[in-house]
Amino acid sequence: MTSAAPVLEPQSAEIALEQKPQVKKAFYLPELDGLRTVGFFYMFMAHSSIIPQPGSHFFLVDWYNVVVKWGVIGLDMFFVLSGYLITTLLLKERLKNGNISLPLYFKRRMLRIWPLFYLVIFVGAFVIPFVSTRHLNMQMYTKFLWDIFVPMFFFLGNYALIFKAWTLQALTAGLNFPLANLFRPLWSVCSEEQFYVTWPFIVRKLKSWQGLSLTIVGLTIMSMGFRYYFQQYSLTHTKGIWTPSDFYHYNTLCGLDTLMAGALIATVQLQLPDVWKKICKQGAPIAVTAFVILGSMIAFLPEPTNSVFIVPMYLGIALLCGMVLIGTMSWAPLQSFLSLFAGIGKTTYGMYLVHHPIIAMTENYLRNKLHMPYDETFYAIRFGISMTLTVLMGQLLYRTIEKRLEALRKKYARI
Repeated sequence: MTSAAPVLEPQSAEIALEQKPQVKKAFYLPELDGLRTVGFFYMFMAHSSIIPQPGSHFFLVDWYNVVVKWGVIGLDMFFVLSGYLITTLLLKERLKNGNISLPLYFKRRMLRIWPLFYLVIFVGAFVIPFVSTRHLNMQMYTKFLWDIFVPMFFFLGNYALIFKAWTLQALTAGLNFPLANLFRPLWSVCSEEQFYVTWPFIVRKLKSWQGLSLTIVGLTIMSMGFRYYFQQYSLTHTKGIWTPSDFYHYNTLCGLDTLMAGALIATVQLQLPDVWKKICKQGAPIAVTAFVILGSMIAFLPEPTNSVFIVPMYLGIALLCGMVLIGTMSWAPLQSFLSLFAGIGKTTYGMYLVHHPIIAMTENYLRNKLHMPYDETFYAIRFGISMTLTVLMGQLLYRTIEKRLEALRKKYARI
């Protein structure tokens, strides 16, 4: 004989509801993914190269060329976002739990960065060289493994690309695949990973906002000093260097200003909430001012060159990207607009890893198979095809790999 189910008294029912486990909602701001989309699109344009049509009567060509020369801004926006998000997650974790768990932090970072990164470099090192040529130069291939692959494996590829890029270019010359275009953009992933490895130890140690803020300012000044030194160094030490400006472009020590701009915003937001509220009230004018200055730079300043001017210029870009980030989080119309692109923003990591070789392969096909001349039509078609393929590839990588790892990452989340 079965007994009847117990009837819960109203008070007991309330207790039961309170004890029901709540689903943990991860920290997520869709507008930041939208901003990531805009940054990627801008950088994609830069990697698509300038259209060599100075006498063109088609106004979009001139506009496109003006925008492309400052494509570095898109990547700088990525770095500002990285500095903000990592610092925010670390500070929120400490505010909620009283401490920062480094093992859980590194597990989350590994699941976020490593799978796609290692997939790309392993395919690039152990598959593509053997399927894209019948006569692989094994001596050059072995040199490539030591000079490029091994440093990439340990996330030191940005420095390998400064000093050993000739090895990568030499191997690529004998292949039917733009291998250099696959590996060269990975410098930024290596640089960010170096930041991800060291920054949590600093944040964990510095409990006060004063200490963290002073450290951020100090690292920014140090970065400017390194950038000036290596800019001067690159003018005379060019032997064996593929691109001398890589001394300060690819060097993590020279690019801390963008990461620190994001970190400073997170520090003010979480440790000085009253100050943050006052800043947010000015979100619209802050964002508009940043857009006007960035637009004026793009329209009127010459293309960035290897001169001492790059030291204040890059600091200025970092600050302007930080202002855009503040506006994104505090100005409702901008939030709503950027949130429309959040879906694409989730896939930009995969898109970034594959976009450069896709552009190169599309160009090779149009030139060598279809014999298209270098004209406005060629560049428009190349842009459309390569962008479409990049978006599709990003979606594929996200749905098959990244999305499946999101649930596992959430198990290690503490906020």
